[in-house]
Amino acid sequence: MSERKAGKRLQSFIQKDDGKWEQSPELKKVLGIMQDNTDVPLKVEMAPSPMMMHGQPAWGSSGGVLFTQGANAGRALVDPLAHPTVGAHEAAHQGFMSDLGKSAVSGTAKNKSQEFITDVENYPDSMFESGAALRAAYETQDKYRLIEEANAQGVAQAAMDKAGIPVDTSGWSDMYAYPAAHRPNGRMAQVQVDLDTLGGGETSEYNRIQRSYMPAVKRQFDLGYGRIK
Repeated sequence: MSERKAGKRLQSFIQKDDGKWEQSPELKKVLGIMQDNTDVPLKVEMAPSPMMMHGQPAWGSSGGVLFTQGANAGRALVDPLAHPTVGAHEAAHQGFMSDLGKSAVSGTAKNKSQEFITDVENYPDSMFESGAALRAAYETQDKYRLIEEANAQGVAQAAMDKAGIPVDTSGWSDMYAYPAAHRPNGRMAQVQVDLDTLGGGETSEYNRIQRSYMPAVKRQFDLGYGRIK
């Protein structure tokens, strides 16, 4: 196997001298720690080069994905060039899913999301004026993602810490930033609000959500962290 040069950025997969790819020693170490803490088999695979993730080429994206539906349900695919933190994150989705994440997989969250989209046009004006509609949009469209991503980040951080490998945040400011981006008007959020159009009740509810999302992220992060012993 080719030796890793000093200072070279860690990857989830490395290419052997014969041209084949395999999990890097660092990712293997981290996944071994994680496997000791769950009965769910962890299998992180290299994303095939032709595969597209969210409309972008997988390789070089530093991304990963856990399929939750269809023929590939349960498969975790990772950009081979991504840091082992990404592999750990996807494995966390695979083997340490939060309760809200499980509700999304089971269809409960998806059904609530669809019900909101279908019913919102029939909401009485009072629900918009009070901010209840905005709260419902957040709870059904984005919060379960925010919580599940925070949980996966916490599990990944704990496993990386135990392995003695510093995490890499893939360009985010810290390990909280990606989950937090699922808040209303966040980079990853479905709920995007024009603040200039909000009434008093809606503004109050929007501000409540903005005050509460980060404590929720940190709380779930800590719960995820605690699942690695």
